[in-house]
Amino acid sequence: MKDHIIIIGKGKDRIIKCKYCEYIMKSDNKDRWRSHVGNCDSAPDETRRLLKLKRPASVVLVKTKSSTLEIDDCTEFTPVSSRSVNRNVSQWVDRVNQIEIAELDEYFANIFYQTGVPFRLADHHSVRKFVSRLRPAYVCPSAKQIAGKLLDTAHKKFSESMNSVLEDAKYIHIVSDGWSSLRRDHNVNFIAVFNNEEMKPMLVDTINTGEEAQNGENIAKDICSFIHKFGDNKVVSLVTDNAKNMKKAWDIVRKTYPNLIINGCAAHTINLLVKDICHLPQYAGTLEDARAITAFVKDRNALTKRFERIQANLCENGDMQTKLTLVYVGETRWYTHHACVNRVLINKKALKQLVDTNIFAAITGTSKVKQKKERFRSLVNDCNFWKTLEEIEVILKPTSTIVGILERDTCCLSDIYRIFLGLLEGYSFNSSILDLIKDR
Repeated sequence: MKDHIIIIGKGKDRIIKCKYCEYIMKSDNKDRWRSHVGNCDSAPDETRRLLKLKRPASVVLVKTKSSTLEIDDCTEFTPVSSRSVNRNVSQWVDRVNQIEIAELDEYFANIFYQTGVPFRLADHHSVRKFVSRLRPAYVCPSAKQIAGKLLDTAHKKFSESMNSVLEDAKYIHIVSDGWSSLRRDHNVNFIAVFNNEEMKPMLVDTINTGEEAQNGENIAKDICSFIHKFGDNKVVSLVTDNAKNMKKAWDIVRKTYPNLIINGCAAHTINLLVKDICHLPQYAGTLEDARAITAFVKDRNALTKRFERIQANLCENGDMQTKLTLVYVGETRWYTHHACVNRVLINKKALKQLVDTNIFAAITGTSKVKQKKERFRSLVNDCNFWKTLEEIEVILKPTSTIVGILERDTCCLSDIYRIFLGLLEGYSFNSSILDLIKDR
């Protein structure tokens, strides 16, 4: 820089002039000198170009962790202010504002509401560590928050959305059924079904009946109250189960809403029909035998494991297509009798081989256990038992398929009509079952 200025005198008497225009510079700051000369009209163009750089026209050593960079006076070097450095670093620091936190809390809580997983999972260290790695600045809500304020907010939001859908719907079909909780509290659900097939059925309300008896009058009162709530002309049909108190409630509701179409649940009707068939004398004993065979194997761990090994060997040899476990009969789920019978028939060879194993022979116990063991051996080797079981499987198979069809969301009333006509035709060879169908 001294090549472009003139210095006269020393100390306080020192005078600094521009070499090109003799402008007297009052500042001792070299950046001020450079600024003047770089913009001086009397200075050569090349001099002005060099001095307009942000750093002195000299060699600068810039040290890094891996090397030393040499920047000469022809290298343009733009310094980075501390403010810009902070701004660039902040781009790599995770931050969340209150709006983002509320949105993330909602998404996180919905995982629990929509999947039914326990709220306590939110407090597990693995979950919190995973969320922290995904978004370090975000702290996911606790189980207490999910069960409290967040649940209230989600319920309010869903209720508003549900009410909007119900208001926009021209017609609503109602399905109602009762159930008991583990605490033996009785509740009644009201589910709305829409004409638009793209819209899935929606749980609209659940009533805790408390000390109120579930007779026809009280059931009818709750149904009428619900219909009035959403519009007397909007609710066009009602479906319930086929219990006697429900049928009595139908008669009461029809007096208030004579144009309302009321039907019993068709799937429930088929389930009761299967119950009637299972109680026929010619089938009841054999069905009980099939249940006994299933229970004898599944109630004994060692026997079950040997049974599975026999199945695997049969599949490997091509004597069985696939391993299918034996199935218990579900309580009040009468259509599961078909699954029970079907699995016993499929595993006929495996059950016969099981009788000849040392594990089966080693089963001992009380006289009752010995009786069950001998009954199992006798049934497995009884040709008449297998023949009757095959007949029952043929009879129950259509009802099992029909229940699956009737429980679909897309099932129509016209389908039910055709299905029952098909049942009358399909069981025309069996007068006992035909009479049961007509009664139902």
